[in-house]
Amino acid sequence: MHHTTEGARRIPLSGSFNCRDLGGYPCAGGGITRYGRFIRCGIPFGPMGQDRARLAEIPVKTVIDLRGNGEAKVSPSSYAKEPGISYHHFSLLEINPAYVSKVEEQPLWESYVCTLTEHKENVAGVFHTIAAAEEGAVLFHCALGKDRTGIVAALLLSLAGVDRWDIIADYQVSNTYLQTTLRTMVEDGNDIFDEKKNPHLKSEPATMERFLDYLEEECGGARAYLKSIGITDAELDAIIRRLVD
Repeated sequence: MHHTTEGARRIPLSGSFNCRDLGGYPCAGGGITRYGRFIRCGIPFGPMGQDRARLAEIPVKTVIDLRGNGEAKVSPSSYAKEPGISYHHFSLLEINPAYVSKVEEQPLWESYVCTLTEHKENVAGVFHTIAAAEEGAVLFHCALGKDRTGIVAALLLSLAGVDRWDIIADYQVSNTYLQTTLRTMVEDGNDIFDEKKNPHLKSEPATMERFLDYLEEECGGARAYLKSIGITDAELDAIIRRLVD
């Protein structure tokens, strides 16, 4: 039986968790976000192995690593040396509890806003790279594929005119898909991955709602924000064409 990922929202990979496609969401203009254009996931752990064929089928051509500089140095992404893939690294925030001794006590949505305000050059780097990407899919990942990945996904979906409740739903499902990983970590004695002790591991709808409120009220929306950090109209239109049918 031929296994295809076409039209699949969740992409089961053996070496990467929380992997899913941004396709299938209705847009304000009447279109629907396309499958096989943008893939979001957590860090690939270990060799690519059997995932290679699955990703080549999509096909993934560009990978953007959003992890902090410390994380990317300590555990390099498997995609960095993968043949046929153009790999880029832009640090959006050092918020992975495994690499940061103490995650700031601020609410998660405020950390997301910090990315918009304090890491503008890197957010711009991500979107310049997306606009210039060759044919095929752009895969973007952080560590768990939830926070920094969630920010980029929210900006992309928002730019395409996807309804805010779909953006919130896309964000919150990370918590469900991460359960197996988090439970395994805790069973292995790694307490920082215990949700009861570290609420930052959750992806609550209210977190994305507050972030989207900020994006609308303080930045004038995704397009206005991205233009303010140097992404051109031509680049933004190219990104939307990539994403929307």
